[in-house]
Amino acid sequence: MNEPVIKYRFLFKDCSKTGWIQKVFLYRNYVRRAEGSMDCIILIVGKSVTKEKFSPFHIVTLSCLIDFFKKRGYLVALQIENEELKSFVHEDINLTLYLNIMAPIKLNNMLRSKPHPDAGVDFCLILREAIIKGDVLQIDMTGVDSISTMFMTTSFGAIMSEFGSGKLKKAMVFRNITKVQIEIIVKYVNDYKGCTMWLNKTAAGLFPRRSLTMKTIID
Repeated sequence: MNEPVIKYRFLFKDCSKTGWIQKVFLYRNYVRRAEGSMDCIILIVGKSVTKEKFSPFHIVTLSCLIDFFKKRGYLVALQIENEELKSFVHEDINLTLYLNIMAPIKLNNMLRSKPHPDAGVDFCLILREAIIKGDVLQIDMTGVDSISTMFMTTSFGAIMSEFGSGKLKKAMVFRNITKVQIEIIVKYVNDYKGCTMWLNKTAAGLFPRRSLTMKTIID
């Protein structure tokens, strides 16, 4: 799976409006256009930035900065060190959408909430939306004991059938993932690609292109 390449780390250590504006201008002028599709900028909001001090001013300026970096071709990760503020930002879906960030998806919660095929369908819809928007999902694998083929078929398989394996890989970044889990996912993706290629070749041999016209079928 593709991993982000961290190019910059920028820190907002307190809530001073003057300091906040100065840093926004500094960071905007410092950053060059991204060179690769996985180039990443991490914005760090320090522990001194609390929920009580985090005002609409900070939300708007931060949102504009995130949007600026994304237009320059970067993935943007928001690292909030104050736990109360982190919960507030990630649990408020309207705020998450406004800041144009995706909170980490805890895959274990999805796998426990429904049968694996149904959970895979839900995950597929989230992946599909991310691919269309050009976003990258952060997937937290904490607590995941196993990844069933049924789940991967209704999620990864469905996405690959529509978009291909390349876009699937670019749309995901895993956190807290084990070596065994990586091997299972990579094997499934490679097996799916191999199976698809075999089916395409077989279909091409059994049904030559000229025989697939409506006229030929009717005749």
